[in-house]
Amino acid sequence: MAVKIVGSTRIRRDLGTIMEELGADGDPVYITLHGEPKAVLVDYHQYEALIERLEDLSALVEIYETQQEPSRPMEEFMAELEAENRVPDIAQAPG
Repeated sequence: MAVKIVGSTRIRRDLGTIMEELGADGDPVYITLHGEPKAVLVDYHQYEALIERLEDLSALVEIYETQQEPSRPMEEFMAELEAENRVPDIAQAPG
């Protein structure tokens, strides 16, 4: 993969040509402003593939982190849940 670095002045002047080249070879174009990198222009299909891969990796990280959480018996969890949702007895309520 060849690295293409293009200044913002050339982007403004030759955007159509640069986009055609992008579609032809698929290499990203790094856009600079005053010699500093500011943006990257990538082919639409490459961008969509990157986003899909990022979403897949995020889902895998979430699954991994969930597996690392400590577990406890279901009975213990249900007892805690019932205790949190318990309504006070009316006979014991201040009146």
